[in-house]
Amino acid sequence: MSQLTPPTYSYALSDTPGVVAANNFISFFNPANSGKVMLAFTGIVNSYATGVSSTDVSLVSRYITSATGGTQISAETGIYPLRFDFPDSKIEVRIGNPTVGLTALGSIGNFLPPITSGLGGTTSSSLSAPSGGAVPFIPGEGFVWRTEAGNVNQRWNLQFIWAEVDI
Repeated sequence: MSQLTPPTYSYALSDTPGVVAANNFISFFNPANSGKVMLAFTGIVNSYATGVSSTDVSLVSRYITSATGGTQISAETGIYPLRFDFPDSKIEVRIGNPTVGLTALGSIGNFLPPITSGLGGTTSSSLSAPSGGAVPFIPGEGFVWRTEAGNVNQRWNLQFIWAEVDI
């Protein structure tokens, strides 16, 4: 494997219903003992409504210092290396409203919710790394995609692509 091709991974969460209360949909956390730097390349967010959806609260990306609970995703259950010869990811991916330690830093990005008085409301967004390269997350850092409020008629599709390099 060339140093020009760091191990790169993807995880996608599809057609996930919104909830009325605050919710952490998915977190990506680089554990303190990983020995890696997570390089964030691209986040893709699509949302749509299956019925009336008037909750105008965006999905936000927030920096975190910890992630526990929820359901941890493994290489066997959905973290995909983008080449067959890449090792398993060291990043902890959690879904199902994991508990996270939010930082005082503002959001990394905001994504519009679907707003509709019936069927068919759709939004589509993407968040890419700056043109100079990927955003680094050192051990003990990560981010979460969350809403402060929502609507059960909202559906969210969330995909993230990252690389891992040795410290």
